[in-house]
Amino acid sequence: MGPSFEDQSISGPWSARGRSPKMPPRGCAGWIIMPDSAKPRVYWWWLFNRVDKAAITRDLEEFKAKGISGVNLICTGGYAGLAPLPGVKFLGPEWRELFRHAVKEAARLKIEMGFNLAGGWVMIGPWVTQDNAMKKVSQSELKVRGPRKFHGALPAPPAVDGYYKDVWVQAFPDLQRKSLIFCASAFSGASYTR
Repeated sequence: MGPSFEDQSISGPWSARGRSPKMPPRGCAGWIIMPDSAKPRVYWWWLFNRVDKAAITRDLEEFKAKGISGVNLICTGGYAGLAPLPGVKFLGPEWRELFRHAVKEAARLKIEMGFNLAGGWVMIGPWVTQDNAMKKVSQSELKVRGPRKFHGALPAPPAVDGYYKDVWVQAFPDLQRKSLIFCASAFSGASYTR
């Protein structure tokens, strides 16, 4: 039987003057035990801020058990169907208590914790106005017989929380056949404003 891996000498420019480097510790079945700096880190989403202390502790303990060494906390808000889901108010007193609990639990488990500086699907906060927030592109449709010039009001697409702003208007010929409409056949009224 030959020498074990730990007994082998390594020489070359990567070794310290031809001496064997210190070998990393080994776990069961001879696998190298990775240092935390080499373990994965994950995004940790607080979906709609629907969290409590028990869930925070459970999540972090599961991360640790699965070999996760760090998390980046992202608090989300936004829409889930017809109405927002209820959760704790971002940066409110209850949210701050839950955040403190998460920081303490992460420290207890030796999990590195990062945090995005704003909450929301698009990293927004209460200081971001609707005009500067992420937008949803919606559309409406109006069929007009042609060829002719059209002068009239276009139907407004659905608004989100009462907010709507035109981005562009496009016109496509209806070829009355089941084929794709090619971009070259579209008229873009990008400069159109209501």
